[in-house]
Parts: sequence; structure tokens; C-alpha cells
Amino acid sequence: MRTLFAAALLSLGALVAPVAPAQQLAARDWPARYHAIVAQKGSVADSVRLRALFDLDWEYGNIEYPEGATYSGFPGQNGRWTDASLDAIARRKKEQQLPLDVITSLDRAALSASDQLNYDLFRKNTLDGIDGMRFPGEYLAIGPRGGPQGLAETLAQNPFATVADYEDILSRLNGIPTVLEQVTVLLKKGLAAGVIWPKITLRDVPGQVAALLTDDPMKSPLLTPFTRMPASIPAAEQER
Repeated sequence: MRTLFAAALLSLGALVAPVAPAQQLAARDWPARYHAIVAQKGSVADSVRLRALFDLDWEYGNIEYPEGATYSGFPGQNGRWTDASLDAIARRKKEQQLPLDVITSLDRAALSASDQLNYDLFRKNTLDGIDGMRFPGEYLAIGPRGGPQGLAETLAQNPFATVADYEDILSRLNGIPTVLEQVTVLLKKGLAAGVIWPKITLRDVPGQVAALLTDDPMKSPLLTPFTRMPASIPAAEQER
């Protein structure tokens, strides 16, 4: 089954344009922004700092995981995929400590009852995330409910009402080879470490990938938005 899956995965990469350069995002100094909230201790009310933490963490999650941003409607991320390179994963693991630094700088007793509940839930989720770093879950990069076979589903969630929307879709299509390269690296690391899914859980995955492969590119689920372009987009732009 492994051979069948590898062949299907490589074929998926052939559907799109040549490999695009690694997607880049304007540098965001997350540590400095979290530490700035910590530095406000004593000069800004803890309830205000708690809200600032929530806002920053929401921004962090949507920018670091742009597929979720598309789902939630967070703007500006619809042309990107999550950076699943080993360096990016290692960086994000280190950054999981940042929100904990903020939450532990707050005086829980100074918060309202509702904010205390929010505090407790956020702190627990953060600690659970840090505890989970003991396990290299990133090596399970393909599973029955997640992996490159879900790219078409994400693309279907992209807005497609304007030229800019379609430029975002094209950007994501051109980013697929990078996604596949990163997934392949993670799978190889998982094989070497013995961190793999049980065989039965991957039983249907090759079929999920094969469903994306078509002889006629315009029948590919990846290109569905281009089969129903809205009349609001000028004909010349549609043709382009």
C-alpha cells in the first residue's frame, strides 16, 4: 500500500505548475509581541492584558495556520499554506511557551468571574499543547482525516468572487509542490523514528488521493473554482 500511496501522492504534484519557491511571509516578531504584554504588568489592567493576549493568540493561530484562517474568515491568508518545514515546526514548538509567559504574569484574582474562566481554559489549553510537544505528532502528516488529500477541500473554501480571490487560489495551487515536499520529509522522519499510523487507519487514503487525479485537468477537484467563475470578473481576466 505504501508504494500505491507514494505513486498517487507524486501524481498529485504533477497536476499543478512547476515547483514554486518556498512561501515567504513578512517577518513577525512573535516573541517581542508576547513579551510586550508581559512588560505591561503593573501599568495596564490585567483584564486588558488578558484580552490583548487573546487577540494576539488569535492572530498568531490564523497566520501560522492559514487554512484555518480561510475557514474562519480571517483576512489576508487565502494564498498561503501552513509552513510544515522542520525549521518552522521547531520554531512554533518554542513559541508555545510565549502565551504561557503572558498568562502566568496575570493576577487571576484580579479578574472577573468570566475572565477567570477564560483564564483557566486558556491556561489549560496552553499547558496541554506544551505537554503534547513530547510526541512528534507532525510525523503523522497523512491520515484518514488529514493530509494533502484535503487540499481540494481547503481550496473550495477559498472565496472566489474577485480577481484577487483567484490570484490567491493560484498562489495556493502553485504552493502545492512545496506542501508535498514538506509532507514527504515528515513521513520519512516518521518512518525512521517508527512514528507511523497503524496500517488499517490508512486503508482508504490512497483512494482519497486518487480521487484528485483526472485525465482532464479541468475536472480536477483542485480546479473547481475555475469552472464556475462569476460574471462579475471581466471576461479577459477569466480567460487569463
